[in-house]
Amino acid sequence: MTYENYVKSNILQQCGISDMKIGGNTLNERSPGEVKYYQSEYSPYIMNVTRMDSHGGWIASATDLARFIVKIDRSDSKPDLISATLLDNLYFGYKNWYFYGSLP
Repeated sequence: MTYENYVKSNILQQCGISDMKIGGNTLNERSPGEVKYYQSEYSPYIMNVTRMDSHGGWIASATDLARFIVKIDRSDSKPDLISATLLDNLYFGYKNWYFYGSLP
């Protein structure tokens, strides 16, 4: 099973998400409804997005992102996908997400 299919079947489906997918590399591979990316220094379409998969290759709507966040927010209102203890480890002990990298 591919990484993308595993995530769709075992994680996203449990969140009620059916439209997320790994993006393509070129403007011609852009999915319907996907934004067009602009970068003044170079073409963002030279990046190998399909190989990024888990670290920046997913395409999602704001609604699907919200559905996912509800399943990992450690709130008692809805059950999370994994235990709060494990989520705490994934958050490196912080109570929110920290990310210092970026993609153009």
